[in-house]
Parts: sequence; structure tokens; C-alpha cells
Amino acid sequence: MKFESFAEFLLTYSWGILIVGMIISTMAFLGYFDLKNIIPPRCEAVPPFSCIGLDIKNSSTIEVMLKSGSNESISIKGVDISRASPPCGGLINASVDGQILPHAIKPRDVIRLKVRCKNQWISNDIFNAEIIIVNIINYTSFNTTIGVNGVVE
Repeated sequence: MKFESFAEFLLTYSWGILIVGMIISTMAFLGYFDLKNIIPPRCEAVPPFSCIGLDIKNSSTIEVMLKSGSNESISIKGVDISRASPPCGGLINASVDGQILPHAIKPRDVIRLKVRCKNQWISNDIFNAEIIIVNIINYTSFNTTIGVNGVVE
């Protein structure tokens, strides 16, 4: 008697468990549980820049697309990274639109800032850092901070 009720229970509810398992497997296959979809890349820039896009690659490279909000030309003299987690270990190189710094930006121009760190990162690591850009506008030097975070691709 106990075996019959147990067999009936399994037969009734196993279909539901099987369907739920298939739905969860399909969602995992399609990437719904991928860390990159849960934590999208985000960057926050302060004037004179606004952040358009961000890529963090496991080759220890950060690519940030920035738009100049200034009516004046901006000269980028240098770049540094601080508060990086996982650590950066110092910069190998930094470039703007494929050109080594210093680089001049026209008013309202869109640029691609690419920074490469010494330390190697692992895919799916959660990355947080601040990129500090040394700018010159009208012979005045100042620093601009860009906060970046996301998942390493």
C-alpha cells in the first residue's frame, strides 16, 4: 500500500519536476544566469566627459567610450588607475583612439580610451576601479575621475 502511494506520488509530481528542470536548463543555456547579464558594465564620468560605453577584457584591458562635453579643446596628458579590484599592478600603456598620449580632443568629440594593466585578470571576475585622466583646458591642468565597474569578459 505504501509503495503504491509512493509510486503514484512520483508519477504525479515527477512530470512537474521534469518540466521545471527543463525550463531552468534552457534558461541557463540561453545565458539568463550569466554574471554579465546580472551585473552590466557601468561607468560614471564627471564633466567635461560623459561615459557612453565600457568593455573590461580578461587581457587586462579597459576600454571606455567618452564624449567631451566641453566647448574647448581638451588635451589628455596622462592616465592612471586607482582603487582597482582585482588590482591593476600599474599601467603597461594607455591610448586614445589608438594613439599614445598626449592626445588632443576636439569640442564635443567622442573618444575611445584604452588602458592596459600589468596584472592578468580572470574571466567573470567583478572589476571595480577609478580611472584618473590628467587634462588641460585653456592652459589649466586638472584631473577627471571615471568610475568603472563590471564583469571581466
